[in-house]
Amino acid sequence: MSVKVSGLSILRKDMNDLARQIFMNQVPNGYSINDDQIDFISGTKDTDFMIKLLPLTNTAEIKNSIVGKNESNVKEILSQKIAGVTDVIIKVTPRFPLFHFLPHVADNISVVITSN
Repeated sequence: MSVKVSGLSILRKDMNDLARQIFMNQVPNGYSINDDQIDFISGTKDTDFMIKLLPLTNTAEIKNSIVGKNESNVKEILSQKIAGVTDVIIKVTPRFPLFHFLPHVADNISVVITSN
Protein backbone atom coordinates (compact mmCIF):
# COMPACT_ATOMS: atom_id res chain seq x y z
CA MET A 1 0.00 0.00 0.00
CA SER A 2 1.28 3.50 -0.79
CA VAL A 3 0.01 6.95 0.02
CA LYS A 4 0.70 10.10 -1.94
CA VAL A 5 0.67 13.36 0.02
CA SER A 6 1.19 16.86 -1.27
CA GLY A 7 1.25 20.10 0.66
CA LEU A 8 2.13 23.73 0.61
CA SER A 9 4.38 25.47 3.09
CA ILE A 10 4.46 29.24 3.51
CA LEU A 11 6.58 31.23 5.95
CA ARG A 12 4.57 33.19 8.50
CA LYS A 13 6.76 36.23 7.75
CA ASP A 14 5.69 36.08 4.09
CA MET A 15 2.02 35.90 5.11
CA ASN A 16 2.46 38.84 7.49
CA ASP A 17 4.13 40.85 4.71
CA LEU A 18 1.27 39.99 2.34
CA ALA A 19 -1.32 41.06 4.93
CA ARG A 20 0.49 44.38 5.40
CA GLN A 21 0.51 45.01 1.64
CA ILE A 22 -3.18 44.18 1.28
CA PHE A 23 -4.45 46.14 4.29
CA MET A 24 -1.95 49.01 4.64
CA ASN A 25 -4.31 51.56 3.05
CA GLN A 26 -7.22 50.49 5.27
CA VAL A 27 -5.50 51.07 8.63
CA PRO A 28 -6.89 54.24 10.25
CA ASN A 29 -4.53 57.01 11.35
CA GLY A 30 -3.16 56.43 14.84
CA TYR A 31 -3.17 52.62 14.56
CA SER A 32 -0.66 50.02 13.42
CA ILE A 33 -0.47 46.36 12.43
CA ASN A 34 1.90 44.28 14.58
CA ASP A 35 3.09 40.87 13.37
CA ASP A 36 1.88 39.14 16.53
CA GLN A 37 -1.64 40.49 15.89
CA ILE A 38 -1.99 38.95 12.39
CA ASP A 39 -3.59 35.56 11.99
CA PHE A 40 -4.83 33.70 8.94
CA ILE A 41 -6.76 30.64 7.88
CA SER A 42 -5.85 29.08 4.55
CA GLY A 43 -8.47 27.17 2.61
CA THR A 44 -8.09 25.27 -0.63
CA LYS A 45 -8.82 28.34 -2.75
CA ASP A 46 -8.49 31.38 -0.51
CA THR A 47 -6.99 32.77 2.68
CA ASP A 48 -8.81 34.75 5.37
CA PHE A 49 -6.78 37.25 7.39
CA MET A 50 -7.70 38.36 10.91
CA ILE A 51 -5.86 41.50 11.99
CA LYS A 52 -6.13 43.24 15.34
CA LEU A 53 -5.07 46.87 15.16
CA LEU A 54 -3.16 48.46 18.01
CA PRO A 55 -2.95 52.18 18.75
CA LEU A 56 0.37 53.84 17.96
CA THR A 57 2.09 54.61 21.24
CA ASN A 58 5.24 56.31 22.40
CA THR A 59 6.42 53.87 25.08
CA ALA A 60 9.12 56.24 26.36
CA GLU A 61 6.47 58.92 26.96
CA ILE A 62 4.19 56.39 28.66
CA LYS A 63 6.99 55.16 30.92
CA ASN A 64 7.89 58.71 31.93
CA SER A 65 4.26 59.47 32.77
CA ILE A 66 3.88 56.47 35.11
CA VAL A 67 7.26 56.28 36.92
CA GLY A 68 6.82 56.21 40.68
CA LYS A 69 3.01 56.30 40.48
CA ASN A 70 0.77 54.00 42.47
CA GLU A 71 -1.03 51.23 40.60
CA SER A 72 -4.49 52.79 40.64
CA ASN A 73 -3.15 56.05 39.19
CA VAL A 74 -1.26 54.10 36.51
CA LYS A 75 -4.47 52.45 35.32
CA GLU A 76 -6.19 55.82 35.05
CA ILE A 77 -3.23 57.43 33.24
CA LEU A 78 -2.93 54.58 30.72
CA SER A 79 -6.66 54.60 30.04
CA GLN A 80 -6.39 58.29 29.14
CA LYS A 81 -3.13 58.11 27.14
CA ILE A 82 -3.80 55.02 25.00
CA ALA A 83 -6.87 54.91 22.76
CA GLY A 84 -9.18 51.95 23.29
CA VAL A 85 -7.66 50.67 26.55
CA THR A 86 -10.14 48.48 28.39
CA ASP A 87 -7.86 46.72 30.87
CA VAL A 88 -4.48 47.33 32.48
CA ILE A 89 -2.48 44.54 34.08
CA ILE A 90 0.44 45.55 36.27
CA LYS A 91 3.10 43.01 37.24
CA VAL A 92 5.70 44.13 39.74
CA THR A 93 8.60 41.87 40.68
CA PRO A 94 9.59 41.43 43.37
CA ARG A 95 6.25 42.24 44.98
CA PHE A 96 6.33 43.94 48.37
CA PRO A 97 3.03 43.72 50.31
CA LEU A 98 2.90 47.33 51.48
CA PHE A 99 4.25 49.03 48.37
CA HIS A 100 2.00 49.39 45.34
CA PHE A 101 4.13 51.79 43.35
CA LEU A 102 5.95 51.41 40.04
CA PRO A 103 9.73 51.84 39.90
CA HIS A 104 11.12 55.37 39.98
CA VAL A 105 13.42 54.65 37.01
CA ALA A 106 11.75 54.49 33.57
CA ASP A 107 14.28 51.91 32.30
CA ASN A 108 12.97 49.48 34.93
CA ILE A 109 9.45 49.59 33.44
CA SER A 110 8.36 47.70 30.35
CA VAL A 111 5.14 48.51 28.50
CA VAL A 112 3.45 45.78 26.48
CA ILE A 113 0.29 46.54 24.53
CA THR A 114 -1.81 43.63 23.27
CA SER A 115 -5.25 43.14 21.82
CA ASN A 116 -7.93 40.82 23.17
